[in-house]
Amino acid sequence: MGVNADSPWKEAKLFVNDREIAWGEPIALFRGEESEVRVEVPSGIEGALSLGLVNDDELTVGADPAFNDWVPGGDGKFTWTLTLDAGRSGRVKLVVLSREVDEFWDLPCWVISSSLGDEVEEVVVADYDPQLPPSANDIFFRNEPRYVSVSYKQDSPLRGYPLQLIATPLTGVQPSNLTVDPSQPTTVHAWWMTAHTNSGTFSLELKGVGMSSGIELPTFKVMSRYLKDEAEFLIGGNEIPAEGIDFVNGSLQIVSLRLKPGSPLAGHPVKLKHTLLDLRPEDLISDPDFDNFLTEYRWFVRGLTGAGRFQLSLEGQSMTQSLDSPVCKLLPNDLTDVFKLYNGNDYLGAVQQIVLSRNTSYNIRFGVGSAVPSAGAYSARLDWAVPSDGNVVESDPEFGVERYRAQGGQWEYAMKFLEVGEFKTRFWITTNPLTAPYMTSILTIIVE
Repeated sequence: MGVNADSPWKEAKLFVNDREIAWGEPIALFRGEESEVRVEVPSGIEGALSLGLVNDDELTVGADPAFNDWVPGGDGKFTWTLTLDAGRSGRVKLVVLSREVDEFWDLPCWVISSSLGDEVEEVVVADYDPQLPPSANDIFFRNEPRYVSVSYKQDSPLRGYPLQLIATPLTGVQPSNLTVDPSQPTTVHAWWMTAHTNSGTFSLELKGVGMSSGIELPTFKVMSRYLKDEAEFLIGGNEIPAEGIDFVNGSLQIVSLRLKPGSPLAGHPVKLKHTLLDLRPEDLISDPDFDNFLTEYRWFVRGLTGAGRFQLSLEGQSMTQSLDSPVCKLLPNDLTDVFKLYNGNDYLGAVQQIVLSRNTSYNIRFGVGSAVPSAGAYSARLDWAVPSDGNVVESDPEFGVERYRAQGGQWEYAMKFLEVGEFKTRFWITTNPLTAPYMTSILTIIVE
């Protein structure tokens, strides 16, 4: 609504249903309702007024007094009651005329529903950064703006009518954590919405100026893209120590997530992954399976065969940093006869199987489990449990050569495998020259 600075109508006032419409403010006439339009004019044009209608959208609009009738005034106030059909929205123009001045007063109007949902087809919440994994519709990741826009129902004239997007904290987040730009009613119908600092939930409502009901969107979650900010990794119901957890073949461990206070993570897909350092895929299983996104955070992990190291990770959908466990070990179910292996000073674990790389030199130190006393000095030889074909390894000392172990120490071998394959070895340990050597279980060396 507006007039020129030198217009004779510049001092006039317009009221719709007793609410004054400010200059520049849009005029809404709600369909299916009566609207009382009152014009108050200054002296000089208060004699009689007529209200005309420009109705290019061919809406059904009635007026009392009728359109184009001259209405006498007395106190400079003129009132019409407009009746608008409930079926259609559109645009009309009211035109106020006076016999006392040549210029008329144009009043462009929106004929719309008082319920914004009757005019809007969809409120769209879209991601801003295509380089990041896409967000679910109901999730705002911290400090990442999302673009909110509107699509309109067919034939709705809502474009250009002022709408306002309002964010309301629900849990966890504070008012200062939510930013809507622009924050005031806008005719552009596009907003940048950002949630930052805290995790939690909030609501969004889209309102139209003067409308009796807006559009409430489903509750939104605010989360970090780092899973460690939302939850803790548990094995057996406990936090994982820095040295990891020992899994034993045949026994299961329960892997789970514990949500941090205030986190809205519940229901967000998370999957359990595993990285095998010395194991084969068939050595470790999970129920539910590894690498499947789930919304119930509980996995039963069991070692079946083999011995070695592995690491577990929990990864949230669309999150950029997983929650990783320390390196854990899988041990045989009989720990009385396993090998304690080192590569140099790096402990490889209490195992019955190791994985080595072809044509790579290793300095392997061997100890054995409690089946062999730790005190005393013993001789031992490392030899094939299943004979190999050809020259497959360079070793110092050579396989089959007896070697003494210092008290409390280990047997040390510098070795390099020349061929790939799976090789079966074992130790023969002499604890007493008068008795037969003690034969350990098989140590499997897999060369890749």
